[in-house]
Amino acid sequence: MGLASCCQTRPSVNLIKLVAFVVKVLVVYLGIVPCLIGDILLANTYSSKVKSPQYLPLEAQWCLPNKDCILLEIADNNHEKQLGLMHRISLDKGTGMWFKFVPSEIVRFWMFETIMPVDMIFLYNGIVVSLETNVEPCSLPPCPAFGPNILVDGVIEIVAGEVDRLKIKVGDSVEINYFKQ
Repeated sequence: MGLASCCQTRPSVNLIKLVAFVVKVLVVYLGIVPCLIGDILLANTYSSKVKSPQYLPLEAQWCLPNKDCILLEIADNNHEKQLGLMHRISLDKGTGMWFKFVPSEIVRFWMFETIMPVDMIFLYNGIVVSLETNVEPCSLPPCPAFGPNILVDGVIEIVAGEVDRLKIKVGDSVEINYFKQ
């Protein structure tokens, strides 16, 4: 039984988004079993399975001219790229996820099932070519897509607000160094 069929009037989209977000927090982060919540609430979440966030090892870093460094998890296969930062409730300042694209391509990122807002840094040939800051989560499709209409070979997602704090701008040089293994 869907949420709309249990009520006299159809709830607003904002109410549905709020309910979906609360359900997601209860299910994913507090460990409440989905069957205890019931079909009424889960019918509008577009997700019937409890999903775990992805945590990749820190394998590289990008040190900025001001000497601040961002430690990077690397999403370098399709599965890791698709999961990205979905279902993560936090990301430490000074850390991020680097999505590598070989060969370069035009990409679109969305925030479906991502809990926290992020800043996105689009890269090509070691240069910042585009920025999307304070990109908000999206709990129900359709979600907006973000990305420039040009080729990129990497995207770095970091905590929302860090692009401004670190004064990262289009045209900045980016040199990412792998940690020695």
